[in-house]
Amino acid sequence: MLIGNIRNPPHNVWPAFHYVRVDRTTVLGNPFVIGRDGTRVEVIAKYRTWLPDAYRDDAPKGVRLMIDQLVDHELHSECPTVLLCWCHPQPCHASVIQEFVEAAAGVIVEDYNSEYFADFNEASAATKEAQASGGRT
Repeated sequence: MLIGNIRNPPHNVWPAFHYVRVDRTTVLGNPFVIGRDGTRVEVIAKYRTWLPDAYRDDAPKGVRLMIDQLVDHELHSECPTVLLCWCHPQPCHASVIQEFVEAAAGVIVEDYNSEYFADFNEASAATKEAQASGGRT
């Protein structure tokens, strides 16, 4: 999973990537604003706290669906995902989404290794077992 800028994603390789916009026009946008809610570092830290709760509670509606779709794509596609925001290459909340999705997908287990993924990891393990046994449960 990569992070890019909305202004200039790598168009020369467009078909090779799965682009996902994560700016404030989407449910994964950072609700914390630089200035009003703190510095860039502080609003990213607030987002890091907010995202697991938003995923667990699915509030705002659609956070869980978006994360689950990103996880599914990470697990089952050879086409890399590029998260697009206006901030990149500056520090950005997209890096938090990247860590969260990769942790949920089991790519980076040490990040977000918490109870938020317990149900997901159990379901994921059951799915892998079913696939290994030819679909028999």
